[in-house]
Amino acid sequence: MTAMDWTVINEKLTWKLQNAVANLPQTPPPFPFSNEHFFAPQSVSSIFTGRSKDLEVLKQCLQEASYGKQSLLQKSFWGVFWIDASSQEHAKQSFSTIARVGKIEPNERAAKSWLSSLGPERPWLLIIDNADDANFPVEECYPNGEDGIILITTRNPLLRVHGTIGLRYLEFADMDQKESVELLLRAADVLPPWPATAIASAEEICKTLGYLPLAIVHAGTTILSRLCTLDSYLSFFRKSWSRIRTMKASSDMHTKVDANAAIYSSYELIHEGLLSKGTQASNDALDLLKIFSFLHLQRIRVDFFLRAAYNSELETHEQRRQYQEEARSNNRSMPKATWAGSLKGFAFGAYAYLLKLGDRPALPRLLRDVLDSKSFAEVRLREALKELFQMSLIFPNPNAQEDSYSMHPVVHLWVRERPGMTIADQAIWCQVAANVLTQAILLPPLGDKEEDEILRRDLLPHVSHVQHHEQVIRSKYLANQVSRTRLWPSLRPRFDRNRLLQLVKFSIVYAQCDHLKEAEILQSEVAHILEKTLGVEHTATMNVMLLLSSTYWQLTQGDKAAELQHRVLTVCVDVRGKDNLKTLQIMDAYGSSLWQQGRILEARKNHEVAYKGFRNLLGESDVVTLRAMGNLGRAVGKDFHFSKAIVIHSKVLSGLRKKLEPTHLDTLIAQDNLAMAYYDRVVFGFGHPKDLDRAVELEKDVFEQRREKLGREHLYTLWAGLNLARIKAVRGEITEALSIFLAGHVIAIRNLGETHFAVLFAKLHYGRILMHAHKYADAENILTEVIKSHENARQSHPDRLLALFSLVKCRNLLGKADETADLMEELIERTKNLFGEDHAFFKYLLNPQNLSQEPDYAGTPPSRAASWDINPSRTASWNSTEENTVVPGNLKPAAMIAKYGHV
Repeated sequence: MTAMDWTVINEKLTWKLQNAVANLPQTPPPFPFSNEHFFAPQSVSSIFTGRSKDLEVLKQCLQEASYGKQSLLQKSFWGVFWIDASSQEHAKQSFSTIARVGKIEPNERAAKSWLSSLGPERPWLLIIDNADDANFPVEECYPNGEDGIILITTRNPLLRVHGTIGLRYLEFADMDQKESVELLLRAADVLPPWPATAIASAEEICKTLGYLPLAIVHAGTTILSRLCTLDSYLSFFRKSWSRIRTMKASSDMHTKVDANAAIYSSYELIHEGLLSKGTQASNDALDLLKIFSFLHLQRIRVDFFLRAAYNSELETHEQRRQYQEEARSNNRSMPKATWAGSLKGFAFGAYAYLLKLGDRPALPRLLRDVLDSKSFAEVRLREALKELFQMSLIFPNPNAQEDSYSMHPVVHLWVRERPGMTIADQAIWCQVAANVLTQAILLPPLGDKEEDEILRRDLLPHVSHVQHHEQVIRSKYLANQVSRTRLWPSLRPRFDRNRLLQLVKFSIVYAQCDHLKEAEILQSEVAHILEKTLGVEHTATMNVMLLLSSTYWQLTQGDKAAELQHRVLTVCVDVRGKDNLKTLQIMDAYGSSLWQQGRILEARKNHEVAYKGFRNLLGESDVVTLRAMGNLGRAVGKDFHFSKAIVIHSKVLSGLRKKLEPTHLDTLIAQDNLAMAYYDRVVFGFGHPKDLDRAVELEKDVFEQRREKLGREHLYTLWAGLNLARIKAVRGEITEALSIFLAGHVIAIRNLGETHFAVLFAKLHYGRILMHAHKYADAENILTEVIKSHENARQSHPDRLLALFSLVKCRNLLGKADETADLMEELIERTKNLFGEDHAFFKYLLNPQNLSQEPDYAGTPPSRAASWDINPSRTASWNSTEENTVVPGNLKPAAMIAKYGHV
């Protein structure tokens, strides 16, 4: 680890630290910029009081840390970021939020790497807050580099060894009496000049509260809300604390009451005040408060509740549409049902109906009323949030555009584990919070807009948090069952329709955020239950199995994915027929799996059948048909029918641009496919050099759009960068190609690992780019590593075959032809087995010129290209064989068959 400036602050109450940093006095000359990013969980307080001596010491520490660093000489930082170190899980979620600021993959490694890469011109401050747990690995939160400053707030005195600046650590003692009184009166909005009686009452209150700033602020809020007065506050406080002790003694909860007695008593007063109001807004506020306590404490978006209210109707309409569409498909394609099949279908239908009886998700009142009235008043939600904000129980995000709220960690814990919240209450409200998140998530084909993708990313910490507390509550029940003589009810998850739907939706959030193992666990659980209860032939079972197969692919378990899809496809063909809509969907997905396995000819057959079926059922311009056509185009191109592939991809891109936004994820996939079809046609000798101009134009736009929309570390962005580098290398732009490739390759290895199939594919083309740069020795080493890295199941995969081909060529160019005999023998044998002796690529391999010719950047000579129509609007017959008339001597070595894309 490189040198870093650490400042450790041992603070009994840490919530004011961000305010202290933000309010540091300015020292001229002015800093050339203000905070570009200020990520802290709470706004700067308007009633910040005292701490002037501590602020001065902190200022000196920052100046000392900045000595010799031109960019840190003044008070400001380019970015101020915050880590919740109360647990490792919370810390990971904080890093994910920082990663979103950098538009990179939302994980800890990516966030720390991004901070390390900012450089001296963008200095940052990282606040590691609430690192009180002795087992918390605080050093794992440190980014590398020396262009930032880290502040740690902790009650753990052992962490002072991490300090390196000045006194190394700063201990925040309790506030003195004068500052405490001023803070209380300002929080209660008592206007100066303050009478002696008010000061005297305030002194008594502050003394009772132990001069703790957080308790004092909430006491002021209680008084401001007129739940009591300055004179009567202590009487209410003592009654509240007596009640807490009584409830604690008789309850089954194990809360941290003693450590925060003064603070918690203040909360109880506020809670009782809301309860006594009895208005709709106060009742809704109490519901929201309990829900918030089971969500992650940061960035609770108002949109979660708005979508939970509106999505139910959207899903109902979509279910009705799918039912009607499938019914029409079934009438045309379903085989005549047998008596046994009809009886089984009736049984499944009855079971599904019984699952729905009385099946109404537990929801807060403001959302439950929506189900009754079919309408939702957003103002009601806003009024409830206003109640909580006025009581200082929640606070808005400093960025007003986000429209989100956060909670202080102490409030968050107290609401969830106050003595009045029994284990049964916790179970109920944890489930309510989970149901709100569930209804905020839309199942495919809904929820495919960019705003939906952003929402799912923002939901990740909340989904993770609510699932964590489900496990905690279940463990408490089990512990009580063992330790108590009385009978406790068993708390096991109910697998009704809503529960299964919840697990599937949560798995979609995990999968999108690259938490693939968690997604696999949930999907496998649901698939197992549905298969046992409804059978593989049920639509719900098939959908979940297809979702699981997609997760298998992302986990690089391609064989498991293809096997699962083939199993479902076989059942679907038997039960529904080949022309059924569901059969076609599974067939299209299975074709993509075959294509990614390198089984190109089988993939093409499946895609052709699926595309024609979709065209007949849905029409040529339907989005589903267009996607299937794009999948077919990839297989056609990798089967050496390049111009046909260009025609197909051009139609798909044009159609999706009309149906979806030009920057939609699926539209960009079609554009990427078209760009690489142009590329393939040139490098295999069937195009014109101008094809490369079109390819680089298309791919550059894809790369830039994905980088802007998804971030520079998203897999799709990295993929577009790799393809752009490949195109530029063939154009002779080697320096730029390597620059684009290497920047993304480092990220891919960090996020995916050395042996991920996408990383191996990238290494393969890194070797080929180096061959274009005539760096054959370096290319030889990389290609050898790629060949050895492929597992046994991928020995005949086209990626490995291309690596074999490239290595043979590389050694020939290095004058090592005597070392290629075994490689060439294996290459020919495996390629013949995969494609057959009559395939164009096999003939290409037999031409010695292709294994010894220097790579060039001109593609195909114009005289050869002139015989091929490169107009993408030309209508070609996909069954034509014109492109299989290959003249090996005119082909140029280049990328071969496997290019992974979108399943």
